[in-house]
Amino acid sequence: MQSDNTYYLKKLISQGENSQLDFKYLISDSKKIAKTISAFANTKGGILLLGVKDNGSIKGVKSEEEIYMIEAAISLYCKPKVEYFFRNLISNNKTVVEVTINVAYKKPIYALDNNNNWIAYYRLNDKNIILPKVIKKIWELDKRQIPLTIKYTKLEKWLLTFLSKKEFITISQLAELTNITYKEAEECLAKLSHAKIIDYYCTMEDVYFKIR
Repeated sequence: MQSDNTYYLKKLISQGENSQLDFKYLISDSKKIAKTISAFANTKGGILLLGVKDNGSIKGVKSEEEIYMIEAAISLYCKPKVEYFFRNLISNNKTVVEVTINVAYKKPIYALDNNNNWIAYYRLNDKNIILPKVIKKIWELDKRQIPLTIKYTKLEKWLLTFLSKKEFITISQLAELTNITYKEAEECLAKLSHAKIIDYYCTMEDVYFKIR
């Protein structure tokens, strides 16, 4: 007889949905849940609790059906391969499926949307957003086999001086303040982020860059 996991579940649920935790009452659409899987894999990994409503109440599911839907989402609607594992948890004779999505080593992970487009997502608090282009560019630089040479021009010198006095800068701000194109500003910030000279953080509004 499987032990009761009520204490563990309630402690986990008490955190509320966040950047690494999502509740699903049940899965009716494998393609839709693929978006959350992509977002978790592209950020810090995460846990899906199947059989838990948005308000945190435990309703339970038929584990075989939910596992089938998750496996379909990962095998058919996510690419490249996502690492994951399941665990059935019992609370007052109700089954909750805990699905752990590991952070991807080969980013980004894409999910197929309803228009048959492969889109990469990013997890921000309890939301799945489209992966910002500049973050994707940084990851592409990180995967390069050949070391990237960064030229320390007037632009880089201006930027680092600016960031030594200001908390952060965005791509648009850099382009406007230095009279360069958005693409040139994006390229500069991506290269310096790849070189670990500056860091980035994402909000619902924009991607911000600051001194590391």
